[in-house]
Amino acid sequence: MKKLAVLGIGKSGISAARWAVKMDFECVLSDKRPKDQWPKDLLEWCEAKGVVVDFGEHSEDKILTSDVICPSPGIPHDIPILEEARRLNIPIVGEACLGVSLWKGPKIGITGTNGKTTVTTLVGQMLKESGVPVFVGGNIGNPILEQVDSVPPGTVLVAEISSFQLDLFPWERDSYQLPQPVFDVAVLLNVAQDHLERYEDFDAYAKSKARIFQFQDRSGWAITGEDELALLKGLGVVPKARTIVIKSSSLGPKTSVLTIMWPEGGEEDYDLSKVNLPGEHNISNLYAAITASRLMGAKISVIQRVIERFKLPKSRLELVKTVKGVKFINDSKATNLHATLAAIRSIDAPIVLIAGGLGKGQDFSLLREQNVQNRVKAAVLMGSSAEDLKRSLGNVPCFLVNGKGDGWQKMEEAVKLAFSKAEDGDVVLLSPACASFDLFGGYEERGEAFRDAVKRL
Repeated sequence: MKKLAVLGIGKSGISAARWAVKMDFECVLSDKRPKDQWPKDLLEWCEAKGVVVDFGEHSEDKILTSDVICPSPGIPHDIPILEEARRLNIPIVGEACLGVSLWKGPKIGITGTNGKTTVTTLVGQMLKESGVPVFVGGNIGNPILEQVDSVPPGTVLVAEISSFQLDLFPWERDSYQLPQPVFDVAVLLNVAQDHLERYEDFDAYAKSKARIFQFQDRSGWAITGEDELALLKGLGVVPKARTIVIKSSSLGPKTSVLTIMWPEGGEEDYDLSKVNLPGEHNISNLYAAITASRLMGAKISVIQRVIERFKLPKSRLELVKTVKGVKFINDSKATNLHATLAAIRSIDAPIVLIAGGLGKGQDFSLLREQNVQNRVKAAVLMGSSAEDLKRSLGNVPCFLVNGKGDGWQKMEEAVKLAFSKAEDGDVVLLSPACASFDLFGGYEERGEAFRDAVKRL
């Protein structure tokens, strides 16, 4: 490779450009944003390092003369410049793929519709506190590629990998002149409807997630649930690596002891009596995190200590405040229906649900299941999917936020309305089942707006 074209000036794009400069490659950095929307310090860096900038469009004469094109994961894969690159047989790979390919140590890849960040964080802590050198990166917010020459050889990579990133791994072996990316341990947590605005259908999305197992050999380990394994087999995808299957019979929201069953014999028990991770889905996440970290040398005693003090990151079933006996829980990270259903099932109290946003092509009909109807006493709906959610909630009384104002003002209205429908002992749960971009800059801002509104009550 002599010339790399990078599309997108987000974290992964800038990381790829910096790596190209470090490798003394010719580099083009392209983004459709006009020049005045590029960070000033980035433009100054490009000028100082001789990086060609391409703003306002993706110029064919600058991009299609490259040896490899590296798009940011959020860029749709069917834009004209990438379609033309495929026609010309120019390799298209992502920053995460390049990082995994060049990593000089063991690699753990973690994907799934929900729970990726939780499991990635847990595995990183379990290994670090066991004295295993580790770098945690990928979709969690830390680009991998820049670190390949900065960490000691043998450092374990724990990478959160999204479906968008997996789409930018090579579809054919030897499609570019770099080592083939291989995960020593690959984890597929769950697969549920999400991002259907980008994929042709659910099967296409599921196959994208399952691609993580393509980048393994028979000496590696694949970790997934029994339902996910059945889904993959139905799609004609079978992991080639040795497989650890997480069985639902070993899980449960009130499980006090988690028993890890190793395929080659032997068991390990972990005490969950002091673990504060609500819901059956989080017990499954623990199983995946424990097995992945143990395969890389984490110590049993350290794992026990880590899981006892681990707290979910903000906006994941986060208790914000209790007001007049009503608990307010922030689950803004629930950007799809699967996550919202898991949140509802984890709460043993009547729920006033705040939901809505960008629906991403999801089918919300599962909200009609009896478990939801019995637990959700009322719903306050906002955003562009509010009417779709209302139709799917069946007999649940629904109240729509239709007032004027920005997302913060609408969230304040939603919180006040939800509080008016709640009683002592109830839970007001923000679990939107949708993306946030119709009203907020991201799920983090949406969660912050919820916290702010609750504190104003």
